[in-house]
Amino acid sequence: MVNFDFTQFISFDSILSYDTIQNNIDKIFEKKGFLLTKFEDIESVKKNYYSPYWRKYTFELKKDDFLSEFMEWRLEENIPQSISEFVELIHKILALDISKLCVIICSFAEETKTCNEFVHVNKENIYKELFKMSPFSYICPENLIIDID
Repeated sequence: MVNFDFTQFISFDSILSYDTIQNNIDKIFEKKGFLLTKFEDIESVKKNYYSPYWRKYTFELKKDDFLSEFMEWRLEENIPQSISEFVELIHKILALDISKLCVIICSFAEETKTCNEFVHVNKENIYKELFKMSPFSYICPENLIIDID
């Protein structure tokens, strides 16, 4: 079976043009070390695995060490800087003319082998949901899919 791990995705709807969206997303995420991958360049196994969650615009946000920050997140209220910065980036996206934002945090994914935890939250509760990826939350889903209002 084909699997993959340690990556992030954002997917959303918008009336803005693709070029406008891509330029904004590039500016927002590349400053913080995320490598942006356009949907057409995302590996097929990833596209297929998360297909129920894709919206009009989808990007993979590669940053190999991003999930390592979750391993050190001991207390929900003591948020690591890189996770706090990631949430700030999510808020910047929400300020664009978009709707139905979905954020996917992938620890490990393999068809029929791994489970996804899907949650629907408002933007004030993003941290609470992200904390689930910390081993200190005692929840640790393999894949966390967050729909954000």
